Amino acid sequence: MTGEEVPYASAVVIEQFEEPEPEPPSKSNKKPLTRIAAAIYCERDGQKAILIGKGGSKLKEIGTRARLQIESLLGTRVYLELRIIVEPGWRESKAFVESLDWRNQLEKLADRPVPDEEEEDSK
Repeated sequence: MTGEEVPYASAVVIEQFEEPEPEPPSKSNKKPLTRIAAAIYCERDGQKAILIGKGGSKLKEIGTRARLQIESLLGTRVYLELRIIVEPGWRESKAFVESLDWRNQLEKLADRPVPDEEEEDSK
């Protein structure tokens, strides 16, 4: 997505994934909204600058292209929040690299209680 200048030492971690509540059919043709927050990890400030681009143009391009692809996969509108984090030496951290495994990310997301479940449990 960033062309030839993409830092090879970068990784994406999904931090939040909120699916829309099922809604009864309505007159509005507006699709439901999925909210996703993701962090892009890189190792150096120079890599962060590349990912952000001049005036944020590269990050905007990354976000727009990713959002459009996700929307076509999910069939919903998508609000995608991206942030870039500099984490020096992350590739040498076994625990961090293992946390990047998509199965581990899904388990973490599944372990987070849904707000409605918390309210039900407290009753």
